[in-house]
Amino acid sequence: MANSGRRKFIKIAVIGTGAAACGIVGISSGGKVNYSNSAYQYWNKVSRGALENEQYLVLCGSLAASAHNTQPWKFHINKNTIDVYADFNRNLGSADQDRRLMAMSVGCAIENINVAGHYLGLSPEISIQPEDEFVKDGFAARINLTPSKTTKSTADINRFKAIFNRQTTRNTYQDQPVDADVMSSFNKLNDFPELELTLITDAAKRNDIRDIHARAAESFVKDDKAYTDSLNWWRYSREELLKKRDGISIYTSAAPNLIKQYFSYAITTDDMKSDFGRNGELDLMLKLFSATPLWAVITTSNANSTSRLNGGRLLERLYLASAEMDYRVMPITYVTEQPLYAKELLENIKIPTGHELLSVVRIGKSELLERSVRRQLSDIIV
Repeated sequence: MANSGRRKFIKIAVIGTGAAACGIVGISSGGKVNYSNSAYQYWNKVSRGALENEQYLVLCGSLAASAHNTQPWKFHINKNTIDVYADFNRNLGSADQDRRLMAMSVGCAIENINVAGHYLGLSPEISIQPEDEFVKDGFAARINLTPSKTTKSTADINRFKAIFNRQTTRNTYQDQPVDADVMSSFNKLNDFPELELTLITDAAKRNDIRDIHARAAESFVKDDKAYTDSLNWWRYSREELLKKRDGISIYTSAAPNLIKQYFSYAITTDDMKSDFGRNGELDLMLKLFSATPLWAVITTSNANSTSRLNGGRLLERLYLASAEMDYRVMPITYVTEQPLYAKELLENIKIPTGHELLSVVRIGKSELLERSVRRQLSDIIV
């Protein structure tokens, strides 16, 4: 069979399987993950080793969540000081027009540094920088490291370990209520006065949120500019993924191994931009929205860079607390980045007018999937 004919045949087979079954629509060259590759090594770096404190804390920060695994951060280190910056070149374009997701991603890294610092017996003092500094060159926070006057607790140890188990899990979640002790732990995470964390388990409200997200996702895949900009962070082959060490791919999805191995024969880049790719994403999202026992919503009364950075810190706390208790997390951004649907969701959960929607997160039970790749320290320490 000629290559074009073979690709067409397999594409028909993929469509027959259902695009949603693929988890993520993309091109891959197949093969199992090799965790000994340097792109994954930081996930196993659970001790400082020969690294200086500052270097190791940056490593822990780099394991934080980020939108589309853009890893939009860079760090400047001196003795006992880490300056955290947003890397404006690593953005989602019109899919994150206000750079809200970028700021929150940087906030996630700051929180990881905070958690790892306490584990190392330090007391990180985090100074979020003024808005004009962040806008000018991305300067987000200065973290001064001083010896802690208290002994690290069991909670400090468990939260640190969670850094290496945290994952954005793009998978269906089990249809079972979230344990009461888990809900109680989540309710204790927020100590930022300008932020509000709302947890939603009521079936009717979850259905409302599902429907709002469905409309927002449909709107997003019809937006050529936003949809295409987001595709810049898809990695189509294992080789590309390991070379660039960022972005997302079919490998970090729940797609069957056969689909992962043969996707490159079935799907082209043009397919990704066509109705096939858009409908595949939409079909998957509709499936995931319905399989969500708990939605967590982060909002702020102050729409500025400080609140967005702190919102990222709170989001990372959700990730880490979930990892500690063997729950999975997946932020959904279709609503947050489209004002019409953000307003509708805020009204639905009765958040006061004028507040900004920062993050909407799926939480539930599921198996862990493949790890994401990470950039090397030499690329992020400047």
